[in-house]
Amino acid sequence: MYFRALLADAHFRRGDCQRALEILNEAQQGAGRLQALWWTAEMSRLRGDILLGLTPPQPEQAAEAYLQAIDAAQQQHSHTRGLRAAASLAQLLIDQDSHEQARSVLVQAMSNQVDSGPENQAARQLLEAIPAAN
Repeated sequence: MYFRALLADAHFRRGDCQRALEILNEAQQGAGRLQALWWTAEMSRLRGDILLGLTPPQPEQAAEAYLQAIDAAQQQHSHTRGLRAAASLAQLLIDQDSHEQARSVLVQAMSNQVDSGPENQAARQLLEAIPAAN
C-alpha cells in the first residue's frame, strides 16, 4: 500500500491528478482487503491534496478527506500523521478565508504533540502566518 501511495503522490506532483486518484483508490481498496489500515491516515490526506489538484478542484470532498485522515490518525495514535492532515485542512481553510477555523484546527492538533519534529514546526509556522482576527 505504501508504494502505491507513493506512486499516486508522484503522479499528483507531476500534475496528473486523475491518474493519482485512480492509483490511490486501488491502494485504499487493497489496504482494506489486507487490513493494512496503518497507512489510512496518510492516504486520506493525500486524497485531499489530489482532490484540490483536480480541474475543477473539489474543496468540500478534500476537507472531508482531511477530516477522515485526522480521525484515522487519532485512532492509530499517530500524532505526526494527524498533524500533517490538520495542517492540510488548515491550509484549505485559510485559502477559503476561514482563518479562525484554521487556527482552531491547528491549535487542537498541536495540543497533542509531544515532539518538535518538522511537522510540528511547519504547523507552528502556518499558525503564525494566519492573519489575526479583526
